[in-house]
Amino acid sequence: MKKQVNAVLLGSCLTLLVTGFGLADTSAKDVLNDLHAANQEEIHMGKMAQDKGTTDDARDYGKTLVQDHQSNDKQVMDLAKKEGITIKPTSPGLIDKVEMKKLESLSGSDFDRIFAKHMIDDHKKDIAKMESAQKSALPDGVRQLVADTLPTLQKHLELAQKLYGQPS
Repeated sequence: MKKQVNAVLLGSCLTLLVTGFGLADTSAKDVLNDLHAANQEEIHMGKMAQDKGTTDDARDYGKTLVQDHQSNDKQVMDLAKKEGITIKPTSPGLIDKVEMKKLESLSGSDFDRIFAKHMIDDHKKDIAKMESAQKSALPDGVRQLVADTLPTLQKHLELAQKLYGQPS
């Protein structure tokens, strides 16, 4: 009897483990929604940098963010439509709202420095998500979009690091 219980428990644990790994895979819907949300945040942040940045580098970086993320978001939306995926409306989470309020309250070199640091952290997070997504079974179009997006995110990270004064 004890062996049967152990066998059932072992089987249940293996089932949970396998199912858990299956749930860890990122779906096309997840990837496109994550990209859309990231694009919307970066567009907002880029516009803020264009308005509040004190150096040409900060303002130019903001302009680059707006242009690149608007372009990427159009690709995301077009691909979602083609794949029959509904993109969720975006709204910043509590932490993002707090961070944006903090940035909006800053001015001068304080804004430039904190903005650049936020962009470093944000792009590292986005790059990690996209690299993880590459390991998932995705439709070819989504896989290609992720592959095409990564170099832009890496370029944005390098620019933010230079803006912050870190070696890239």
